[in-house]
Amino acid sequence: MSSFEIDIAEHVPFDELDDEQLWAYGADLSTLLNNGRNADILRDFPFVVNTYAAGVDAAYERLLERRDVHKPGGRMQFAVFVGGAGCGLSVIAPDTPKPDIAPVEAANVSSFICEPYRRRGVGQFALRQRLIVIDQLYGGQAWTGIRAENEASIRNVVKAGFKYGGDYTNDRGTDLQLYTYHR
Repeated sequence: MSSFEIDIAEHVPFDELDDEQLWAYGADLSTLLNNGRNADILRDFPFVVNTYAAGVDAAYERLLERRDVHKPGGRMQFAVFVGGAGCGLSVIAPDTPKPDIAPVEAANVSSFICEPYRRRGVGQFALRQRLIVIDQLYGGQAWTGIRAENEASIRNVVKAGFKYGGDYTNDRGTDLQLYTYHR
C-alpha cells in the first residue's frame, strides 16, 4: 500500500454507533493510545488520551458520555475507522474557546489519527468529511490551532483549504498557529 492509499475508511457520527460498536471502538482506541508510537497525541489531547488509555471500560464510559451530547449544529464527534478498526477521533466543537484572532462564527475542528494508520490519507479524509458538515451546519467557517512543529497537520489543513491566521496561546498555555477555513 502506498503512503497515499487508504483502506475502506469511515467517518461515523457518535450518535450512529450502537453500544457494541462504541465499546469496540473504545477498545481499539485504548489499545492504540497505549502504544508508544502514539505518545505524541498526548501533547495535543491530554484529557482524551489519559481517559481512553486508562482502559476499555474508562474509554467506553467516556464515549457514552460524548455520544449523549453529540448534536448536529452543536458539538459533534466522529469515530474514524479503517477496515472496520477504530483508528482516530474527529471533532467539531463550536463551544471551544476561540482565540481573539479567530472568526466569530467559526467552529473548531480537531482530530487525531493513530499509528499505524497515519500517512495513508486517513487524516485528510476525516478533515474533508468534517468540512462537508461545516459547510452544511456551521456556515462554512472553521478554525483549528496547531503546534508549529506539527508539520503533518499543517500540511493536512492547508491542503484542505485552510489559511494561516496568526499565532496565539490557548487557554492551556500552549503556543499554537491559527488556521481558518471559509467556504
